[in-house]
Parts: sequence; C-alpha cells; structure tokens
Amino acid sequence: MAKRKLQQAQAAAEPAEQELEEPAESDAEDAEIDGGGDSDSDVVDAEPDDDSDADIKDFRKRIKGKNGRAVPAAAAADAEEGVNGEAGRAFKSDGAYRNKQRVLIFSSRGVTSRSRHLIEDLRKLIPHHKKDVKLDVGRGESLAQAVNAISEMKSCNNTVFFECRKKKDIYMWVGKTPHGPSGKFLVMNIHTMDELKLTGNCMMGSRPLLSFDDKFQQSPHWQLTAALLTDVFGTPRGHPKSKPFIDRIMSFYIADNKVWVRNYQIIDAGDGGAKEKKLVHQGKEVTSLVEIGPRFVLEPIRLFSGSFGGPTLYQNPAYVSPNEVRANKKRAEGAKYHDKATARIQAREKIENLVRVQDPTDDIF
Repeated sequence: MAKRKLQQAQAAAEPAEQELEEPAESDAEDAEIDGGGDSDSDVVDAEPDDDSDADIKDFRKRIKGKNGRAVPAAAAADAEEGVNGEAGRAFKSDGAYRNKQRVLIFSSRGVTSRSRHLIEDLRKLIPHHKKDVKLDVGRGESLAQAVNAISEMKSCNNTVFFECRKKKDIYMWVGKTPHGPSGKFLVMNIHTMDELKLTGNCMMGSRPLLSFDDKFQQSPHWQLTAALLTDVFGTPRGHPKSKPFIDRIMSFYIADNKVWVRNYQIIDAGDGGAKEKKLVHQGKEVTSLVEIGPRFVLEPIRLFSGSFGGPTLYQNPAYVSPNEVRANKKRAEGAKYHDKATARIQAREKIENLVRVQDPTDDIF
C-alpha cells in the first residue's frame, strides 16, 4: 500500500519538473542568441516577470557590443535592474563612444596674437574639436549662415567662434548648430599658458571634471550658459582622441556678473602607504590642485534661441561695450584738458581786467 502511494507521488511530481525545466531551456536558447552562439558568454539571465520579459529582451539587444557579443555579467545585471526600475542609476557604460559631441573652433580675420594663443590652448584642452581656417564673411552672407554651413560640412554639433573687432576686442560665440541655442560673450583678462608659466601639467587629451558655481542654478540664463559650456568643454567618454584618464578639473565661477574660467591639475598624494598616513596625521589634504592655465573671463552679452541669432532669450542690462568704455575715457580726458584751457583763459582775463592804482609820487622824480 505504501509502495503504491509512493509511485503515485512520483508520477505527480514528474510534470511539475518538466514545467520547471522548459523555461531554463528557453533561457539557455536566449543566452546563445544574445551571445552570438558563444557558450562561454558571461551574461547572467535573471528570471523576470511576465510583464517585463519583452522589455528586457529588447534592452539586451541594445546593450550588446559592436562585435555582437554581450556585455559582462555585472553590466547585464545592472541593465536588467534598470529596466525593472529598481536600480536605474546602476547602469555601467561599456566605454563605447556614444555621446558624439564635436566642437568646431575657429576665428575671424584680424585676431591678435594673444587671442590666437588662447585659441590654440583651448584646442589642446578640447580633444574632440575640429578646426577650420579664418572666416571672412562676404557681403551677401550673414555670420549665422556662414558658421552653420561650415559646421555642417565639418559634421560638428557645437561651435566656438572667436570674432575680433578693431584688432582690440575679442568676442566668443558658443552655440549648438544648426538649431541653437547660442550665446555671445566678451572675452576679458586673457592669460595664456605660455604667458603664465605655471607649474601645473596634465596629460594631453585627458578628460576633465567640470566644476560649476552654485550660482549657475539660481537663474535660467546661467543654467543655459552652464549647459553650453558643458557641451563644449566636457570631453565625451570613448572619444578616439581622448585618454581614459581624469587628471584635471575646469572650474567656472560667477563673480561681478561674469564667468571666471580656471583650469587645474589634480594631484593625488594618496598611495595607501606611509606617505598618505603621514599627511592624514598632519591634518593636510591628500588631494591638491595646481593651476595649469589658461585664464580668461567671459562677460555674457546675449543668449539666442537660434544658432548665432534668432529671438533673444536674455540680454545683459549691465553690459557696456568696449567702444563706449573707450569713448567715455577719451571724453574724460578731453574734459580734463577743457578744464585746464578754461582756467588758463580765465587767468589771462583776470590779469587784463586788473585796475592799476596810480601812485601820485610817480611824477616827482
């Protein structure tokens, strides 16, 4: 009797085991498809819910590499957690070049030597840049049309254009091409790397950390300015000309309604040994910053919704053009000379109008 009950229990358990083994076989087939037929693939297939099964399969296809092989187990697990909404921030990039930001850096004719050295320094700091010859806009063409056409030919979606006027003033246009937005800034207090002779140094083509002042989050126009500067100075991960290292930091501060730009090298003395313990014991910082250069200040003039033009989003009410500053200076010098000349004339008239008192004893001798 007991033997018969045992046989009935085993017969009832066999269909359940078959139902459990069928999903495992389907998962193995999915793993072979995702891994390009490689049985040694490291992809970990978690058992998802029925509602998210299609989404996870679609997401696996999008995270596969260019050679058709799946990503490692940790990245696949993080990706599946991101699909399920449990840990969306845990997704780890595989280092592929996806954020394809290309910056066109060039200038107009008539730039000074100091401005030319600044442009060369910026090209060294931005490995994802492209350059072009000096722009000479014709009479029948506007600046926006010329810049957008060159950016399209160079396949660039960001543009930094330096416009020089009267061989004295340098303006920097920063914009997204061809649809915008864009901004125009006056470049002041330029100090190049060759001029400063600073001790900081970094690897050519390394990716920087971008540090923005808290004031950039207080106003919409500062937020837009920070977004434009991020696209220009933020080197995309995996760019062919960039190095996979972060050894410098670019700082952007707001003071006197202007953007102050500085570039520093990150020096980390922490080696986990006696030197680090000694610094910690002395109360000193393990990480320090050494300035590299260049230095310059950007004064915002206008922000446009289009590329190098269009409706004005913001206009700086405190901006005074350099021409007006020079005119006021000459006017003050002219007023000073006018005061001197007026005083000289008044002194001459005073002497001429003096009445001389006649001495009665002048006729005696």
